[in-house]
Amino acid sequence: MVIRNSFLWILLSLYSLDLVTSQESSAFHDPENGFNFQAYTDPVHSVTYAAVFPEISVSANPPTEFLGEIIAPISNAWVGLSVGGAMLDSLLLVAWPNGNDIVFSPRYATLVISYLYSKSLLRWTAVITSSLFGIPVLLSLPFRLVTSILRIGNGYSDVKIAPRGRVCGSIDLNSVDAWAWALSTVPVDELGFWGENVVGAQDPNYDDYLNGQGTTSLPSAPTPTSTAPPTQTPTSPVAPSNPVGTFDYIIVGSGAGGLVTADRFSEAGKKVLLLERGGPSVAITGGNVYWPAAPGANLTRFDVPGLFESEFSGDDTFWWCKDVTYFAGCLIGGGTSVNGGLYWFPTYYEFSPVNGWPSSWGDHGPYTAKLQQRLPSTDAPSADGKRYLEQAFTVTSQLLDNQGYTNITINDTPDSKDHIYGYSSWNFQQGMRWGPVRTYFQTALQRPNFVFLQNTMVSSVVRNGSTITGVQTNDTSIGPNGVVSLNPNGRVILSAGSFGNPRILFQSGIGPLDMIQTVQNSSAAGNLPPESDWIDLPVGYNVKDNPSINLILQHPLIDSYDNWDNIWDSPRPADAAQYAANHSGVFAGASPNSTGITSQGRIGINTDLTALPLINPWLTDPNDKVVLIQGLNDILSGINTIPGLSLVTPDNTTTIEDYVNTYPPSTMNSNHWTGACKIGNDSSTSVVDENTKVWGTDNLFVVDASIIPGMPAGNPQGALMSAAEQAVTKILALPGGP
Repeated sequence: MVIRNSFLWILLSLYSLDLVTSQESSAFHDPENGFNFQAYTDPVHSVTYAAVFPEISVSANPPTEFLGEIIAPISNAWVGLSVGGAMLDSLLLVAWPNGNDIVFSPRYATLVISYLYSKSLLRWTAVITSSLFGIPVLLSLPFRLVTSILRIGNGYSDVKIAPRGRVCGSIDLNSVDAWAWALSTVPVDELGFWGENVVGAQDPNYDDYLNGQGTTSLPSAPTPTSTAPPTQTPTSPVAPSNPVGTFDYIIVGSGAGGLVTADRFSEAGKKVLLLERGGPSVAITGGNVYWPAAPGANLTRFDVPGLFESEFSGDDTFWWCKDVTYFAGCLIGGGTSVNGGLYWFPTYYEFSPVNGWPSSWGDHGPYTAKLQQRLPSTDAPSADGKRYLEQAFTVTSQLLDNQGYTNITINDTPDSKDHIYGYSSWNFQQGMRWGPVRTYFQTALQRPNFVFLQNTMVSSVVRNGSTITGVQTNDTSIGPNGVVSLNPNGRVILSAGSFGNPRILFQSGIGPLDMIQTVQNSSAAGNLPPESDWIDLPVGYNVKDNPSINLILQHPLIDSYDNWDNIWDSPRPADAAQYAANHSGVFAGASPNSTGITSQGRIGINTDLTALPLINPWLTDPNDKVVLIQGLNDILSGINTIPGLSLVTPDNTTTIEDYVNTYPPSTMNSNHWTGACKIGNDSSTSVVDENTKVWGTDNLFVVDASIIPGMPAGNPQGALMSAAEQAVTKILALPGGP
């Protein structure tokens, strides 16, 4: 390793590249070293990528090197700069923190292969040696850690020609070149593009920089000969151009709410953009995490209902959002692609004013009927129509029959909820996970006025006072600075979930003062609107979730089928073979042997922008605990009437009261989060009005479980999709829309 002037130097070959992007670098002076760069800052992750070149006029020959700098929050798992702006045949310069050191490595790929994560370590299949393609690499890696900011020095290596005659990066000295950034927060990788103004980056002081001598001011940059738009300081938040176009409706999140609204708005002829921060899920969406027990069947972890419990184990659980402290799905379908699939049609009580809804929402019947037409339920999900592993139901039926309960088909009479029981109702069809991904999403995809982008994360909405003009994303290739704009009178629909929506609103200057001030102290501070435009709403309050208390009962007739065992790699062979053959059997259902609150909490963020409960919502109202204990005692009172049935947990030395009182609150969650963006009749107690429009805005709406003011009687996805159907009708009926 050769140290040269306390910088890491990188010498790159300069060749022509015609591609330009709509977002361009701008002049940047680094006061720490006095160097003047052309730099681009990714607004979502606050990473700056900078470069400076020798001036052509003072060089005998065209320069073959430049100085680069990356300034990144150390919280990133790794950051990278691609001079070629492409995945293949393009040099990628990568750096990542390793304890108190920084590791730097040039990477090069000639083909696309799958990469694997091992916990926090990204495994690369690339050159990681002290030479690149046989050419020595001269590296030095001094760095400075200041207020959790990682600053990487500059350097060079001669890498003009790659294997098979390819170039590792192409730069036109007389133009604006397309460069790319990449980073990872593990396991989510993100990337984007910008136009590097190479003409403006040429500096007569370059040789002084090589000797560590900086300047005190920015140079005047020549005008690039490029078709790329010049750097602008816009007078309003409206983006000047959008490669993907502008839209009547931009919907954020492809969960249950987002898929229903995207389909219905596009069905109404509106131009719709649906943005999903994650990637594929079931096979029909491009998912390829195939079940090894069924080779060749094209069955992903998410297609097979019986693999539900396997989602909570493994090294590469990419489907879970890594910036939420509880399980939240970051993939196409959101929670509907990773939940247990229980599916209950709502009751009229659930949409009544008594449960917190505005009075105009009371008649949910027509909207639930629309949902049922698209998504019928089943209590016999196996493709052969048979039920499997019924032992638990048989034993439980004896217990409940003796106490006066009636066995019914629950979704046939949703409003019957007193002393009834029945088989579980599922959102499965043909023995597979179904839901809005296989229905609403598929019809939307067939329309020319619908655009879907995955792996695109929205951090905030772009505001001009009370008017939303677009959304801020992490993908600079789809709009200037990552911004995608609305058409005149267009609308934004947030369907990013009970954790995602509050974070977006906080970063948009909407919510309680303490949360917006938290954003001020984070990497997202630069995207906040002026303080005079902040909107004080109870975002994140009124949060509810069903408390989950586990009891363990034992009976000699029950097959203790352990779906928490290694069913992904080692299921029962006969069951796996049956399912692979015709989607029937045990794996056609989920959790085969498993069985209205007032407590509420609060969701917020920390300075890392991680979404988390600030106040847990479980049993904070003592009345809820009393009702829960009473219900458990009522059910368990008949155990002794069933021969062979015994209660294992809690044991016979622990009362139900003591068991509930000492149950760890952090383990009570059911992931049925509602209320964080509560619907209501006034802005002091709710976030959205009766039309789901955010108070204080002209055209920002929320449609997902976060608006539900109370807790549905069961798993909330049925009530949520009915609410989404009704919300679309109300939004389309509002005047002044697109």
